[in-house]
Formats: sequence, structure tokens, C-alpha cells
Amino acid sequence: MDRGAKKRDRPAKYRVKVKKGVGGIFPSAEQRFQEKVDVIDKVVNKNMPRANAAMMLDVTVRQIHRMSVAYRERGPDGLRHKLAGRPSNNSFPESVKTEAIAIIRDNYPSVGPTVGAEILEKVTGVRVSPETLRKWCVKAGIWDPGGFKGVSRRRGPRQGEGGGQGKSG
Repeated sequence: MDRGAKKRDRPAKYRVKVKKGVGGIFPSAEQRFQEKVDVIDKVVNKNMPRANAAMMLDVTVRQIHRMSVAYRERGPDGLRHKLAGRPSNNSFPESVKTEAIAIIRDNYPSVGPTVGAEILEKVTGVRVSPETLRKWCVKAGIWDPGGFKGVSRRRGPRQGEGGGQGKSG
């Protein structure tokens, strides 16, 4: 079978079996990881050819080789992403978050996220997007996540139903 074959064209025994996950028909990330560990373990123990494993996991034979080497060296943790459990490289330091939340809570609790972000940039020199500031302040309990709940305007009676300023007669 050529490498460009579609999943539906593969023999049934090589198709990835969809297991029922917690939330529906899709497997959870942990179930997918466990399936990957099981398949790579079979490859390492010479119980499954790399080509079959590649089809089951929908990756190339080269990727199966790379995963097998990592599995031999580090076990199941060798198959996990190296940055799993670490904070993002793009996240703000906790000190910036706490300072921003303190400034908004103490001095500007009634402003919205857009104006708050502008004020923070003037006060601290740190540019934070309004959406990021909104998430921080909602999580800290400063702002309500529901948005604006102001009073809508009252409408007067319609013109044709008496009391209006329309023509009479």
C-alpha cells in the first residue's frame, strides 16, 4: 500500500479504532497517548512492524523510528511533548499579573478592559491586550464576565395607539 493512501482505503485492521471518550465519541488526550504507548511498545518488543504502527497512528515510518528510540531511552515519558506542564514562553510573569490586577482593583475598578489596558501601559509601561487584562480581572473577581448589564431605554407608546403625536381626525 502506498504512503499516500487515504485512511478510508486502508484495510480495516490498520484503521485507528475510535474509542468512546468521556465527552463523546472522540478519545481523550490521555486515551490517545495510551494508545501511542501501546503501539510503540509493540514495535520496540518486535511484536508489530513499523509500517503497521505508522498506519495505526497516522504518522510516517520515520516518526515511528524516532518515537521508538525515545521510548527505549526514556520510557513513556519520551513520547510526551517536552514542554508539557511548563508555562508558555509567551505568558507574562506572575509579578506583572499581580501588579496589573492590584492597580486595576485599587485605582480603576470601574473602567473596562480597553481603557484599563491603556492605563496600565501609561502607568507601568507594560503593554497588555484588553482581552488578556479582561481574563485576569475576571479570574481575580474584579469584573463580571457577563458584560454590560445596563438598563435599556424605555419606549413610549406607538403613534397609532393614542397618546402619540400623529395626525388625528
